[in-house]
Amino acid sequence: MEEIEYLGLSEEDSKRLNDIRRRIEAGEEVQVEGMKVPQRKFKTPEELRVGGNNFYGHFTTNDNEFCIRRASFFKKFRETYPEFERDLTERCIRIKDPKQLPWEDLLKAYNLMAEFVECHYGDPMKGEELICYDDITVLLR
Repeated sequence: MEEIEYLGLSEEDSKRLNDIRRRIEAGEEVQVEGMKVPQRKFKTPEELRVGGNNFYGHFTTNDNEFCIRRASFFKKFRETYPEFERDLTERCIRIKDPKQLPWEDLLKAYNLMAEFVECHYGDPMKGEELICYDDITVLLR
């Protein structure tokens, strides 16, 4: 099995996630439901802007336009920080140029939301396997 480089994770966290993948692929039953998944680390708003894929999409669209707003980690974030989420979404949704977004607050949101990302199992009836979030916006299967 090819090792995956988990950008922004510590070597220890990367090894742990690769070990879990290896054990699952070998047919071992591994309990991962609800296990916290380490997230990429961004130290500055600029690092998030350049390396954060489309994380800002959580706040530039409404619930019907961007399905990731229905993900469990986003729901937990919204429940825990409702005023911050609402304010950030209201400010971001009107901005067309991503460079003009409030990246300081987006970094704060990323760091808060990262605490809610967990492993969980997909629906086998839909052909889904273990779903593990590498970062908040990218799914690995």
